[in-house]
This record gives sequence, structure tokens and C-alpha cells, in this order.
Amino acid sequence: MKFKTELHAHTAGVSQCAKITVEETVESYIKKGVSTLVIANHYSPVTFENMESASWEEKNKYFLSEYHRALEVANGRINIILGMEFRNNYSDNDYLIYGITEEFITSNSNCNENNFLTMHLKEFSELVHKSNALVFQAHPFRNGMKIVNPQYLDGIEVINGHRRHDSRNDIASMWAEKFNLLKCGGSDSHMIGDEATTLIVTEYEIKTPEQLVEALKGEVLFDCAGE
Repeated sequence: MKFKTELHAHTAGVSQCAKITVEETVESYIKKGVSTLVIANHYSPVTFENMESASWEEKNKYFLSEYHRALEVANGRINIILGMEFRNNYSDNDYLIYGITEEFITSNSNCNENNFLTMHLKEFSELVHKSNALVFQAHPFRNGMKIVNPQYLDGIEVINGHRRHDSRNDIASMWAEKFNLLKCGGSDSHMIGDEATTLIVTEYEIKTPEQLVEALKGEVLFDCAGE
């Protein structure tokens, strides 16, 4: 039996660019027979642009709210794992973070002097790796993105299933191979109709952040219904 996992899904409650609710997202992936859904909402300056007076405790609670809601809606019918699409104050680059926990967020991004948005990639990457999590650059060859020092990355998103962007997936795959980086892929779901265009396939069911990290460290197989 094969198990399918979505690595890159956004929901409208947190990601302002998304138009699909967490309820619609969860139900859609269950209907499509997906076993695991990673909620990878944006943790970026835009996410919190209307929360300038809020504490970082409130900001983190807001970011995590859709993950918590997904768990409630799923009610054990599909595995829900916390992810993140990270962007700092200094660049428009996006990075997909896998293997993190709520405690990682609340402990390391908790005040104006110590939060992810003010961290350069090198510092942020070192912090992620201390938690045994992984950093993948998302759609690095899409317009507006810049390549970075591969030493700060574990991998590259080599298949981005977004239907309205040219992510130049072929170049991303060659870049990953050139620098011996891990590969991942996801639908980059933002609205109804985006779901499950790109999934990873495993021999076992991914139920925890740790299992997700181990799967991504191996050779990843893809199911690309949208290709």
C-alpha cells in the first residue's frame, strides 16, 4: 500500500494570499485519499502586518490557529502536521520548514528582539537544524526569487504545483542535483482546485514531524496529478 502526503498547503485564515478555508482544505484532501496534510502557512512580515500592536505570543497563537483548527476538523481522519513557509524582513525568498513543533515557534520567536522575521537565513537555518528540522527553499527559480548559499539549505522544492506561477521546476531539480540537496514537492495550494496537484508517496504512513523528516531525507517519489 502507498501513502500520499501533501507538503505545501495554505489556508485563508492565516495566509492572506489563500482563498480556501481550512475546513475546505481538510475535507478535500480526505476525499482525495491523501493520508497526511502539512499545513504550511506563511510566517512572514505580511502575515502579521495588521498585528503591529500585538504581542509575539498573540502573533504565534494566530499563526498556529489554522493548524489547530485543521486538527479539530480532521478528527483523526487524516494526519495533520505543522509546517511553515518562512520569509524574513530582508528578502522575498520563501523557505519551507519541516519537522518543527509548536514549542520551536513559541520558544524561538517570542519578542521584538528575538523573532524569526529579524533573522537572516544563516541564523534561522542554524536554529532549525538544532531542532532536527529541515529547510527547503520554495520555488527558487520563480520570478522574484534569488538563489542562496546551498550550505544554509537541506533541500530544494523541485516540483511546485502552483497552477498560476512558472516555478521552473526543471531548473530547480537540476540545482538540487548540482549541490546534492534533498528534494521535495507540493501543490502550493491556495484555492479550491489547487489541492493535491503534487504529492509525495511513501511506503508507510507519515504521522509525526519526525517521520516526515526521515521520509524527506530519503529518495522522494512524487504523484503529480497536475503535471
